[in-house]
Amino acid sequence: VVYTNVSGLKISNPVTINGVQIGKVAAKTLLPNSGNKVVITLDIEKQYKLSDSTVAVFASTSALGDKEIKLVLGNGTRQLSEGDTLIGTSEAG
Repeated sequence: VVYTNVSGLKISNPVTINGVQIGKVAAKTLLPNSGNKVVITLDIEKQYKLSDSTVAVFASTSALGDKEIKLVLGNGTRQLSEGDTLIGTSEAG
């Protein structure tokens, strides 16, 4: 997933679908040649299959500022493979 800002996101923060943890944040990599965007690598449990329309929302989980990546499943027809890129967005607020 590529974001412009992931302030507060830490390695091992949860990746969830409908509030259920299905993985974790595995790595953060800065892209200095792409406007300092940040690539977030997710470690998703193998039994979960994601489609090409899945959206990864960078969100707060509490008033204390804890962060997570919420996956919103879409109706895509192509199943993602390891190493594919998800659509990334940030929660408003």
